[in-house]
Amino acid sequence: MRADTVLESLIQGIYKAAISGAGWSTFLASFANALDSTHPSFYFAETSGRGGSVEISVGMDEVHRRAYREYYVHRNVWIQGARSVLRPGSIRSSDQVCPRQKFLRSEWYADFCRPLGWSRAIGATILQDGTITANIGAFRGEGRPEYGEENFAVVRELMPHLQRGLSMRRHLAESRVHGQALEIVLHALSTPTLLVTQNSTVLFMNTAAERLIQTSDGLVVTAGQLRALLPNDTASLSALIAGAAKPFDHQSLNSSSNLRISRPYGRGSLYVLVSPLPSQEDDWLLRERAVAAIFVTDRYGIGAAEHSELIGQHGFTAAEARVAMAISRGLAGKQICGELDISYNTLKTHLKHIYAKTRTRHQSDLVRLLAGGLRVPLRDA
Repeated sequence: MRADTVLESLIQGIYKAAISGAGWSTFLASFANALDSTHPSFYFAETSGRGGSVEISVGMDEVHRRAYREYYVHRNVWIQGARSVLRPGSIRSSDQVCPRQKFLRSEWYADFCRPLGWSRAIGATILQDGTITANIGAFRGEGRPEYGEENFAVVRELMPHLQRGLSMRRHLAESRVHGQALEIVLHALSTPTLLVTQNSTVLFMNTAAERLIQTSDGLVVTAGQLRALLPNDTASLSALIAGAAKPFDHQSLNSSSNLRISRPYGRGSLYVLVSPLPSQEDDWLLRERAVAAIFVTDRYGIGAAEHSELIGQHGFTAAEARVAMAISRGLAGKQICGELDISYNTLKTHLKHIYAKTRTRHQSDLVRLLAGGLRVPLRDA
């Protein structure tokens, strides 16, 4: 195979692996073949020489990789000799960084390299982050010639592509990790949260939103798109979401819009906050991108903070606080019993205690008190 064809194939292999996260072993095998070598590897090395590891290798098993990380990295005379040249873009052979006789007399050769059939090596530093360097290497056995200029030329041609490819892969991997962490955080929220595209297609729902959608409590997802139960509400919601797709600027952070969504069974409205999401210059590459975050609240209810406040301010038990929250939403007795799965007699007992603790006598007074409206004067018991 022609040298330029080999290089082209190797370069393609770098970018395929960078994008997919897989295929590095395939690239390394081709890399070793181009250099007439064995055991091609990606490895980390500290510029101080205090540590390192073999991350991906073709031909080296996990036993040898662990032994290297835990013991032989500190006896690697090749890395020790290369400390001063462990910088991005540098290429060296084992004979350049360590005298041949020193290598052959070393524990590194006798106990690690010789069993693996290594007698010579070529290495290159691709990236550096602080004292940690990312490197690529390959090896030759006894009786094989020293690496020459034609081998160095191959690595030099690949170096800019290796640097871009590994940087790209690191960026993609970091984005994936950050995305997974954000997803975990969103799922932990008690507030129903959704990410939607310009045409209201749902890209993400947290656990609270999934529960809301499953109950069809004001909002539904039909054919993948977020909809309200009433056509007029759906039209208003769709308009707000579409409006969120306008070009983003810093002032857009304050341009969130609220919308009331009707709920079934006479329950108080849902309040939907449509918040635009920032767009990036490369968003045009995405087939679908999230243009808005949707947050769903119930203003006729009381949130978790207010729930704790009820317990602290009025001395409610947790059960009494739940009843008070249901009353504040305007639910009737049977609805409260059904939602909280309690008997009517239990409800009456809770109400008796609630009225006593708040010094109120009527449900309307209690609702106004809990809503922060008219303060009900204290009465003697």
